[in-house]
Amino acid sequence: MVPTEVRKAYVATRLRAFGALVQLQRALRPGEAGAWVTHSRFLRVVLAAAAAEEAKARPGFLDEWKRAFPAGFAISNAGISCVDVSERGVFSLRCVNA
Repeated sequence: MVPTEVRKAYVATRLRAFGALVQLQRALRPGEAGAWVTHSRFLRVVLAAAAAEEAKARPGFLDEWKRAFPAGFAISNAGISCVDVSERGVFSLRCVNA
């Protein structure tokens, strides 16, 4: 079982990650691309937050995500991960570790 403090810290980090995605999305005009540089641990949380949002719009997505990126998968140093945002604000993962 995950200790309560660890769970609370993860939830807080995930809220920060999702908030950062939303801020980046709001800073861009339609058709523009943005870049965000971060450490792999935080990037894992960002990607999980984006995946959770995509799963709301696309049933079955989380099963795909879990198969493609099992627990403990490595985020490459200097790897590129892409998150698209639709005009309706729906996040979708385009690539991870490209």
